[in-house]
Amino acid sequence: MRRVMGGLGGTVAIGLVLLSPLSGAAAAQFALPGPDAEIVKLVPAAVRAAGTLAIGTDATYPPFESVDPATHEIVGFDADLGRGIAALMGLKATLVNTPFDNLIPSLASGKLSIAMSSIGDTKEREGVVDFVTYYWNSTNLLVPKNNPKKLGVDNVCGAKIGVERGSLQQTTILPALMSKCADKDPALAAGSVFKTNTDAVLALSSSRIDGVLNDAVANDHAADTSDGRFVAVGPLMRNKSPGGVAIRKDSGLQPAVLAAVKKLMADGAYGSALKTWHLGAIAIDDPVINWAEQPH
Repeated sequence: MRRVMGGLGGTVAIGLVLLSPLSGAAAAQFALPGPDAEIVKLVPAAVRAAGTLAIGTDATYPPFESVDPATHEIVGFDADLGRGIAALMGLKATLVNTPFDNLIPSLASGKLSIAMSSIGDTKEREGVVDFVTYYWNSTNLLVPKNNPKKLGVDNVCGAKIGVERGSLQQTTILPALMSKCADKDPALAAGSVFKTNTDAVLALSSSRIDGVLNDAVANDHAADTSDGRFVAVGPLMRNKSPGGVAIRKDSGLQPAVLAAVKKLMADGAYGSALKTWHLGAIAIDDPVINWAEQPH
């Protein structure tokens, strides 16, 4: 899961605006709840004493998270929910802008309390951190307008496809698609891995790659804000796992995070954030701890 991204401030200047987050005014529509006494009780004593919740996020990925150019604050769906989770715990949220592939290592080392950055809940990741699920996404392909090579999610053989390092698109989805391309040039079928999706989109804009495989809502956002330079094509492929709040295993925060997510869903704040960031299609109503380890 994961992820096209904007750069610092949410935009990338390459002769066109690739991405632009919604304004700070839109973000302000999310009303922070007050502390919930039952949820506060679930917060480990050491965390309550510290008074803050350090939330890691790679703020280059609207509409989930990006830096508002007007306020220089991190805004987006994950930012709203993260602040809401902290508020219900009686804590102050501190959003820590962290490269995507450093999020889980930073959790494991104790630098972060939780991470919210469109992270898929997989068995491999559950070997290092725990998850509380809160949405389900799908994958599509971002290509130049008119799709000159007639590519699709089910037709990537022979193309140079960009993916973000550490994403499910890199580790799981693209390899599965490319496994059907044995008769094609392996140099073209290998895919191109980028540190961020900003870099992948820049490569697409300069014709160094043919498409970007990414979460559908991010690709759709990139297409919608590209002044007609890009389109997102399908067929839509549901991601193999839901997105989750990542939590260090020995933190003791799992019950409090699950209770907070359920509360945000029950009181309408979750639905409000989805509406603000135009993400209604990814909603779930049954958050769980460690979806990947459960039978399906």
